[in-house]
Amino acid sequence: MFINTILFIVDRGNYVNWCIRSASLNLDLILQQINVNGTQQPTTANGFSTEMGDFYNCSRTWEDELKFSIMMTIVMIMVYSYWAISLHSYSHKLRIDLRVMMTQNMNTRLPMMGNMMPAQGGPIVTGADIMLQ
Repeated sequence: MFINTILFIVDRGNYVNWCIRSASLNLDLILQQINVNGTQQPTTANGFSTEMGDFYNCSRTWEDELKFSIMMTIVMIMVYSYWAISLHSYSHKLRIDLRVMMTQNMNTRLPMMGNMMPAQGGPIVTGADIMLQ
């Protein structure tokens, strides 16, 4: 979006020429249909030309579209920033909840190595019949 805005700013002349050509072509077609159906003189004989410069307000249209493009670029940057911050915040929240859950589960269980200690006075190795000296 940002690159499109820059290209739109740089290529103003082509946009204005395209706008004038496309608008004048449509108007020329309409005027030709009127001349074919009616008995009126061609428009060039009347001194009217459809390509008389910025007759169609193409420069103003370019300025309005530029303002809209810049505004939408700013809005998109804000939306994507908000989205990124929200995901980052959610990931931290999940990490904190996971840490709390793990510490609660560890505190409720027996101490580590508690089940592995032999009973008092019993052999260290279970099932040992012979004690080596």
